[in-house]
Amino acid sequence: MEGNKTVVPRKDAERQYQAALKAARTAEDTYCDLKDAASEQAWEAANANLNLARQALLAAEEAFPTARESKRVANILRLRNRGLEC
Repeated sequence: MEGNKTVVPRKDAERQYQAALKAARTAEDTYCDLKDAASEQAWEAANANLNLARQALLAAEEAFPTARESKRVANILRLRNRGLEC
């Protein structure tokens, strides 16, 4: 991540991503039906929002790992420390 952007919690990032995905799909359907300049601009804006939401979700997943992900990483490190490469 560039700059000092704050990372939103994982659940919030997932909700924002799902909302952006729904908006992008709706904009795509509208653009496919109408094929005019306004709907194309709305579609491009929705895709830009979707990309931002995707980046926020990835940052949140890295900042707030689930218990299962943390346990997996700890196990990999434990095995690596014993000389057992995964």
